[in-house]
Amino acid sequence: VTPDMAIVREECFGPVAAICRVKNFDEAIELANDSPFGLGASVFTTDLAEAHEAAERLEAGMVWVNNPLI
Repeated sequence: VTPDMAIVREECFGPVAAICRVKNFDEAIELANDSPFGLGASVFTTDLAEAHEAAERLEAGMVWVNNPLI
């Protein structure tokens, strides 16, 4: 999936997940913050410092670490 596809840019109902490959942590944050949606975000990492930084930088109402939003 690429960031310009409808599944990333439009609200989708159903058991689906749009997964975009990114080059690094900063690009992941940038892509997530470029979304018109911001209710919640999930971060998966083994690095506690990275988890804290993601939670601070993500423009989302709620951020989960190592736990999917279902």
